[in-house]
Amino acid sequence: MKIMREEKRQKAEEVVELEETVLKLRQQSEKERLSALELEAVLANHKQRVEKQRRQGETQSSYRLCLERMIRDTMHP
Repeated sequence: MKIMREEKRQKAEEVVELEETVLKLRQQSEKERLSALELEAVLANHKQRVEKQRRQGETQSSYRLCLERMIRDTMHP
């Protein structure tokens, strides 16, 4: 009888330890999920800024070429 009680107690302790481990892993998983969502938001914002800068660069380049043509046409009629 005493051996059976001891085994039950040990199993109960193991179950408690496993439940604590599961809880810790779930908390860690949730933190990592939130971190991933945050990084995705930062990446999306960065992509938007990069795209905006690319469009501005293209516009500036086009404007520069237009000015160069106008100057060239004015200088060489």
